[in-house]
Amino acid sequence: MITSKIKWIAGFLALVFLAFAAMQYNDPDGWKWIIAYIMPCLLFGLLLADRYYAKAGKMLLIIFIFTTLLYVPDLVKWISSGFPSIVESMQAEKPIVEFMREFFGLVIIILSLVYYRMLRSTD
Repeated sequence: MITSKIKWIAGFLALVFLAFAAMQYNDPDGWKWIIAYIMPCLLFGLLLADRYYAKAGKMLLIIFIFTTLLYVPDLVKWISSGFPSIVESMQAEKPIVEFMREFFGLVIIILSLVYYRMLRSTD
């Protein structure tokens, strides 16, 4: 049984990830980010119905960690160029800005999936 506090948090996170997915509709590579944001949205949404899928959470966490590692060279480049702003404008004029936005989006997904995995120990 999942507590009501966890259900509130899960509902909030499901809505956040649904909003993140919706914001990707006009991105040239939006389809992959819509899928990426819908996955944790579904996991947290299913928590509202007392459905916890440990294997799916673990599998997604592993996938997103490895995907994030692909962005490490871009992270190093961003750091070495003096941390240029990634929020200055909505349009990403430089590729590094887009890569860093994607990197931090993946970090948000990973942190939420770590939280999802921790829920099993609080059950």
